[in-house]
Amino acid sequence: MRAMAGLVRLTKTNASSLTLDVACGPGRLTMAFANHAKQATGLDVTENLLNIARAEAAKLAIPNIVFAQGSALDIPFDNGTFDTVSCRAAFQSLCRARTGT
Repeated sequence: MRAMAGLVRLTKTNASSLTLDVACGPGRLTMAFANHAKQATGLDVTENLLNIARAEAAKLAIPNIVFAQGSALDIPFDNGTFDTVSCRAAFQSLCRARTGT
């Protein structure tokens, strides 16, 4: 968790920030952003991982978090919607999807 808190600090996320965590998986980084942001959104293609993230956010009573299903290759939000966009662990998968390898 310390590493994720460090990532959030690097982005200078604050109480007015809207953040997007692309390929959020179980939502750990998204939740770290939610601790500092106005709204944190996690995006992932895998519904099962989103359900895990939603359950954990509910268990922790994090009110300013949303999880949405969607692809990192076709992000379903308009440009300029977010102050911070992160993608911590999906670059290898994205490269494979783009190149077919």
